[in-house]
Amino acid sequence: MVKLSFAHLCEYTFLLANRTPGVVGIFSKLKADALPAYRDNIGVIAQFDIDDDDAHQIQMIIRSPSGKVLRDTNLRELDSINKQTDQVVGYIINLGPLKLEEEGDYTVDILVDQKSMGTRSFNLIVKK
Repeated sequence: MVKLSFAHLCEYTFLLANRTPGVVGIFSKLKADALPAYRDNIGVIAQFDIDDDDAHQIQMIIRSPSGKVLRDTNLRELDSINKQTDQVVGYIINLGPLKLEEEGDYTVDILVDQKSMGTRSFNLIVKK
């Protein structure tokens, strides 16, 4: 079974040489001067606790405030280092670039084996 320990939206994600994930700029609100707004990078960093040695598939879907799918990562392997039980697995992905055409709350759905593990959101505010 897989459990989501944490997930954050950030400006940029990366892996250090020892496979330790790193992040720059965790956020939950974005400001834009006008619409559409463009984001070169929107990253997600997540950590999963896995208590089996099965293969698992991860998928992330970004939706606009009106529900339009902006990005769907499709299914990807949730890599475990040793394929052993009781392990912690970090996952990073860059979901940009994105064209944000609506003001309001955007959601990032995190699915493992096509089951929801949680949702993270960010609010886009247009400066008036």
